[in-house]
Amino acid sequence: MSIIGDRIRKIRLAGGWGQAELARRAGMSPQQLNNIERGRRSHLRFRTVDRLAEALGIPMFWFTTRDPEIIAFFQEAVPTGAKEHRDAVLQRRIK
Repeated sequence: MSIIGDRIRKIRLAGGWGQAELARRAGMSPQQLNNIERGRRSHLRFRTVDRLAEALGIPMFWFTTRDPEIIAFFQEAVPTGAKEHRDAVLQRRIK
């Protein structure tokens, strides 16, 4: 499994979404998403990652960050649907 695929799967499951639902939200087939989550597609296009990030409500950098605080934050925040809270916290971190 790839790092990106693993993170997508964790967030998807934490949000209670099936592969079909996330695939629909991201504009791809469930098979494509399955291949990404299992690491069968190792070279992802920028637009693919962007669509997945948008569908999950997370910033793209989350897929590649190594900061454990950021990883944990988004894994906890996404299932609650607290987009406004996440945005506010990110704005405070940036300042």
